Amino acid sequence: MNLFVFLGEYAAVKVYDFHRRGRNINSAQIGQSFEAEVRMAYAMRHETNFAVTMYGFDFDPDQRLGFMAMELGDDSLKDRAQYLHQIRVDSGKPGYDYISSTDRKYIWVQLVDIILALHRHRIIHRDMKPSNLVFFGPTMKIVDFGLAQK
Repeated sequence: MNLFVFLGEYAAVKVYDFHRRGRNINSAQIGQSFEAEVRMAYAMRHETNFAVTMYGFDFDPDQRLGFMAMELGDDSLKDRAQYLHQIRVDSGKPGYDYISSTDRKYIWVQLVDIILALHRHRIIHRDMKPSNLVFFGPTMKIVDFGLAQK
């Protein structure tokens, strides 16, 4: 993931090098895949705050490089859970919980909201994992619609 400034704000730029992904993928397929990913993210973003905001994308068929610009998040669910666990350990609170029940509930509520939003849009994400759930301030959002299907 790379950074750039978009309208005075930092943004994330995902760079795809299709030379590495095999020679059997043609430019039309790549363009359609990019367009589908952006379309799904835009559709969800219109109705819910639980999908990453896409600023745009570009594909250079000659260089076989793709670029996707999106809002820049803070940390993934995996990183946030580890951070919350460390706070719990450092505080010396007894118990066997990895993170507090309050934090766990807050995460679960947002996760259910994300899944319901995907369901409403008839999107099967197919790559939901802690690294694809990113916090933007207090709000968790789903990112990376590359394997998603409608």
